[in-house]
Amino acid sequence: MLFVSEEALKKLGFVLASKYRVEIVRQLALSPMTPSQIARRTGIHISHVSLTLRDLAKENIVRCVNPERKKGRLYILTDTGKWIAKRVMMMKK
Repeated sequence: MLFVSEEALKKLGFVLASKYRVEIVRQLALSPMTPSQIARRTGIHISHVSLTLRDLAKENIVRCVNPERKKGRLYILTDTGKWIAKRVMMMKK
């Protein structure tokens, strides 16, 4: 049996508590994206996307690969984020 840490489960709960977090994790599971790309694909306002990405980054679920850029910041899932994304992708929308 695979051991799942309590911390990973808490982070999964953190994502599941917000429809914005769930949708952004779903999108990043498909491909690295900029906040603008996420906003266009999901219909979530860019300001909400940016705030949600910041919250997900604080929890080590996503990571910006080019934080020095003002525009075109590209986000990816961390290993924890990938684990969460697998579970989120199995759930109905």
